[in-house]
Amino acid sequence: MKKVKKLVALAASLAVVASLGAGCKKEETKDTPSPSTTETTAPEEGALDLSEHVELNLYLMGDQAKDHDLILAELNKLTERDLNASVKITYSTWTDFGTKYNLMLTSGEPMDLVYSANWLTYAQYAKNDAFIDLTDLIPKYAPKLLEQIGEDRWDGVKVDGKIYGVPNQNPEFVQGVFIYREDLRKKHNLPEINSVDTIEAYLAGIKQNEPDIMPTNEAGSDAYDNLFIFTTPYEIVDTGDKGTSNLVIDPKDPTKVLATIETPEYKPFMEKMKSWADQGFWSKSALSLTEDGVTAFENGKAAASFNSTLAKAKGTVETLLKKHPEWEVGIFEYNRLMNKVHASAPTQNLTAIPQASEHPERALALLEKLMTDREYYDLMQYGIKDVSYELTANNEIDFSNIDSDKHGAPSSWAWRNDALSYKQVGTWEKWQSIIEENKKLATPNPLDAFILDQTPVQTEVAAINQVKNQYGKPLQAGLVKNVEESYNTLLTQSKNAGLDKYREEVQKQIEAYFSTR
Repeated sequence: MKKVKKLVALAASLAVVASLGAGCKKEETKDTPSPSTTETTAPEEGALDLSEHVELNLYLMGDQAKDHDLILAELNKLTERDLNASVKITYSTWTDFGTKYNLMLTSGEPMDLVYSANWLTYAQYAKNDAFIDLTDLIPKYAPKLLEQIGEDRWDGVKVDGKIYGVPNQNPEFVQGVFIYREDLRKKHNLPEINSVDTIEAYLAGIKQNEPDIMPTNEAGSDAYDNLFIFTTPYEIVDTGDKGTSNLVIDPKDPTKVLATIETPEYKPFMEKMKSWADQGFWSKSALSLTEDGVTAFENGKAAASFNSTLAKAKGTVETLLKKHPEWEVGIFEYNRLMNKVHASAPTQNLTAIPQASEHPERALALLEKLMTDREYYDLMQYGIKDVSYELTANNEIDFSNIDSDKHGAPSSWAWRNDALSYKQVGTWEKWQSIIEENKKLATPNPLDAFILDQTPVQTEVAAINQVKNQYGKPLQAGLVKNVEESYNTLLTQSKNAGLDKYREEVQKQIEAYFSTR
C-alpha cells in the first residue's frame, strides 16, 4: 500500500516533469554461475538472494529488435542460470516518446530497468523520486560496475549527492557535423570547408551550379539549432532541442548565467540565417517540413545537411559507400570552429531502476551482467551470432552478409562498454583517426557534472519554450521579414514569460555548483 501511495504522488509530480522534457578489446572472464534455482539456504548477509524465482522487466528504447524472440530466448537461458530470473522486454517506439516515457514511470506497472538521459530530464525524474537511489546498492550488487566505471562518471550522474542512474562505459563524441558532397565541392572548385564562411560559399556554389539539387532540405531551424553555439565561446546550461538553449555561460566567467538570445552573437547570427534563407539554402516551407535533412542528403535530394552528428555521419558515409560509390562524402565538425571539443556527459546514456521495481537488487545484478559479461554483452549489443552478425577470424564484427531488414539487436546504448566492443568490418576508414584527434583535443566541459533543477521555475520554463517555438523558430530559420522587429518581439515575449526569473534561479544553482568545484 505504501508503494501504491508513493506512485500516486509520483504520477502527480512527474506530470510537470513531462511538460519540461516534452549512440572488442580485452575479453572479460565469465562469472562463475550463481547458485541453482533449487538452492534454498539463506544468503549470507549482504549477498544477493536468489532463492525465489522472479521476472525482470526491461524497458528499451526504439522499435522492437528484428531478432527479438531469438535474443530473448537466449537471454533467459543466461538469466535462469545465473540469476534465477526470467526477463521480459518492452520496447518504446520514438513516436510521442516524451509523453509515453512519463506514463511508463507513473503507471505503476512493474519496471526493473529503464533507459534515462539528460535529454529525458534525468535529474528532474530523480528529484521527483521516480528512480530508486542506487548509492548503497551498487557496492553490494554491482561491484564490478563500481570498479570499472570511473569516479568522474559516477560524480557526473549524482543528483543531490546520490546515484540514481548507471552511466555506460563508452564516452562518446556526439557533437554536430555539417555533412556535404565533397565530390561536388571539388567539381565546382569551391573552397575547402573549415568555417562558417566556407560553408556559405559551398551552399551558394551548389545553388548556382546544381539546379537539380537543393543546397539543403532542412526542417525547422536546423542550421541555427546545430551550428550557432559552436560559433560562440559559450557552454550550454539548459539543453533543449538539438544544440539549442535558453541559458549559457562563458567559461571565462563561468558563474555568470547569460540568456542565449541576449548574447552579442545572437542577433548577428539571425541576420546570417535570414541571408541564407533568402539565398534559397533551404525551403521557405522549412518550418512545416518533416523529412530529416540527412535523409534528403542520402537520397540525393540535397547536397548537404546541418543536422548530422559524428556518429550519424559515420553511418551515412558507410551507407553511401555502398549505395553511391561514385560520391565522395565530406564532414566538418562544428567543434573545430572554437576548438570546443568535449566528450559526452556521463548523463548522455544511463540506466535507472524505477520506483515500481519489485526486485531492484536482482535488476542491478542483471545490469552488471549486461555491461561486463561477454555472453550478455554480445547478445544484447549485437544479437545472435551468425544470424544477427558474424565474427571474422580477426574477431571483427561483420554485418555485410546480414539482411538488416530481417535481423538486428536492440538499441542498447546505455549498456555500451568500450572494452568489450568489437571493431566493425567496413568501418569508415577515417573514423578511428577522427576519434583519436578528438581525444587529443578534448577538454572537460565545466558543466559536465552540473544537474539543473527546473522545478522552482517550471511554469516559466514551459512558457519560455512556448515563446521560443512561436517566435524563435521562424527567426532562427531566417523566415521573417525583418530581423530587428522579430528579435525584439522574441526578447519582449521571453521576458514576459519569465526569462529573467528563470535566469536568476539558475544563477543561484550555478553559483552553488562552482562553489564546490
